[in-house]
Amino acid sequence: MAENESFLHTILFVCMIIISILMFLCLYKALKGPRYTDRMICINIIATLAVSFICILSVYLKESFLVDIALVYSMLSFLAVVVLCRIVTEYHQGWLLYKERREEEKRE
Repeated sequence: MAENESFLHTILFVCMIIISILMFLCLYKALKGPRYTDRMICINIIATLAVSFICILSVYLKESFLVDIALVYSMLSFLAVVVLCRIVTEYHQGWLLYKERREEEKRE
């Protein structure tokens, strides 16, 4: 039985390392992304990876309270993405309205 637990811990540890590497790659893309939409998507991916990391850590440490933390973090991440998308959408619509008005003024 101890061998199975050791094997499971090794697999979970490798998964946490892979997720950490993916988080750093997404962070790099978020910092260097050419557009704000790329940055928003990368931040959302980082949050999803963090939730999965916390869940794997919960199994690795045999601590069930970490799953509750991951659940709260995922809800906060979802709300943050919804708010950011709303702000970006309103900004974009305002920018389009501004461009329309400017073109109308040029025509007159």
